[in-house]
Amino acid sequence: MTRGFVVDTPDLDLDDQDLAILQNALNTNATRSEGPNHFFDASDLTRLKVSLNASPEIACDSENVQLYAPSIIGMKNAGLSGGGDYNPSWVHFDGLTYLSRASGLGDPSPNFLLSYWGNLFFSNGDSVDSALGATPLLSAGFNLLAGSTNSNDPPSPPASTVGIYVADSSFAGQLDFDTTDNALFDNGRYHVLIAANTNFPVGSRLAAVYVNDVLRPLTIKLDTGDAFNINYADSPVYWGTEDPGVKALVGDCTDPYINVVDQFLNSDGTIPENIRRLFITADGKPANPSGFPANGLYLGGNSTTFGSAAGFTVTAGSLTDVT
Repeated sequence: MTRGFVVDTPDLDLDDQDLAILQNALNTNATRSEGPNHFFDASDLTRLKVSLNASPEIACDSENVQLYAPSIIGMKNAGLSGGGDYNPSWVHFDGLTYLSRASGLGDPSPNFLLSYWGNLFFSNGDSVDSALGATPLLSAGFNLLAGSTNSNDPPSPPASTVGIYVADSSFAGQLDFDTTDNALFDNGRYHVLIAANTNFPVGSRLAAVYVNDVLRPLTIKLDTGDAFNINYADSPVYWGTEDPGVKALVGDCTDPYINVVDQFLNSDGTIPENIRRLFITADGKPANPSGFPANGLYLGGNSTTFGSAAGFTVTAGSLTDVT
């Protein structure tokens, strides 16, 4: 598939949210070439038809992009297939299921990296008409929480920021950040890569969130203390909940990977491309986990093996395979 096409003709308004949805739905790096808004018209559709070998009809309402051709709708699930000969196993969390690990994630360290593929997650604790809902993904005591904040719930077009909270054992050192704007939408599956390094004083710590290999702007919500090590000793560690029996994950995911040992960030807060390619291929597909760094915990697998290699077990409910 052709990547990096530019929509550049003036009929249909395309805003930032439309652009993000278009990028993910088509598994491409769509861009705008000028102005705060850009436009999308019949000549762009022609280019899409050529690059996708399809006949798309695309409408835009400046809040969402609707993709009607079946061949285009199928692109939303492009992440189901991996790069090369790799076929990842996707599992579904039904809002009742979560996993736990009896021991902590490791020794105290300033480093954190989380990679996972998933759709837009929601929690079964979010009400349909709530303004905000936190969806837990990875949690360990009170010292680590990774997940998303849903800016609106179904049935309106849902969207979500992504971020983490980490702290040392005394909570003197804390770092809490989210993507500044919505990074995930209801259209398609995503790769999320989060990294942090807290071995710096307040105001100079390193943090990054990539969604589908694109670096997202961050909002630092809490930044306290001197350089600190994150407390990874707390247990149990949960995947899919932070509050067992109250909130649990709703959504599909594959190939989660956690690393609390190695430092992956450049001095400018970016993640080097060679590191990103360990998790997402250049054409936007899941990379083979055989190339994941050795010091991490890999939770992938099908509905019967998911998480077992990293010492996680299904504590409540049951996983199902996504085909």
